Amino acid sequence: MKRVRETEGRYLARGVIGVIGTAALLGMLWESAWAPGALAGPGRLLLEGDAKGAKQAYVSLASGLGADETRAEALWRGALLTATDLKEPLGAIQMLQDLVTQHPGSPRAIEARAEMARVYRDQLDQPGRAGPLWSKAAELAPEHPSAGTWLLEAGKAYDDAGMSQEAIATLELATQHESSRSGAHLALGSILLTADPDESVEHYSKAIESAPDETMRRVARLGLATALEHEKRYEDALAQLALVEPDAVVKHRQERLSSLIGMKPDGVERAKKLASAAQQNQGIAHTP
Repeated sequence: MKRVRETEGRYLARGVIGVIGTAALLGMLWESAWAPGALAGPGRLLLEGDAKGAKQAYVSLASGLGADETRAEALWRGALLTATDLKEPLGAIQMLQDLVTQHPGSPRAIEARAEMARVYRDQLDQPGRAGPLWSKAAELAPEHPSAGTWLLEAGKAYDDAGMSQEAIATLELATQHESSRSGAHLALGSILLTADPDESVEHYSKAIESAPDETMRRVARLGLATALEHEKRYEDALAQLALVEPDAVVKHRQERLSSLIGMKPDGVERAKKLASAAQQNQGIAHTP
């Protein structure tokens, strides 16, 4: 009888230990990336104002067990939080680099390169490091909706870093994307203004043609007027200025250009007539 009680006691003890072990395992799984809604926990902490706690929760999810997709997403969200709310650019870059290295097949790995570029340029003032990252993101995902924007940002970053050839080559690629076409031509017009005014005029003209709105069109026309002035085509420059809503700066430029070609006070009226010809010739007036 005593032996029976001892045996039953051992079975009971094993059962208790098994239940405790199972509960502990379930608890671990519930806090891992396998758990349904695993990403909601850090999100709640962030809503409560605990940014540091939310970051640590994302880091724990990313480094623990679970679905690759969820772990990659945890790294992505943690990196964005680190860069924005916590203002820790180097920490954010490290998390984004971990995302690229540990989850190369994740769509977030492409976006991580673009986000690293943004942090390098906007928070660390290192456009020379930003340009290649944006270019790589666009190269790896040419069909991504943001590919054109990445190329445009890469080109501008190269230009800011004094890497003119890389800037021109990248912006030429950006002109092949509808979303970035006008902006890329606008940037090329500015870069080439001094070195090649003819090319600058061409790019500003294309920027006008592809401008998505009147604001962009106005900026492109002002740029075109500057490029035409570099070529001493003062009347053509006046024609472009006549096509934009005048303000004090525009009026001053009109007066200065009028004086350069010896026009009388009716010079602006004459420029308006030239503007009609400019509209018929894709934005550039050619005077006889």
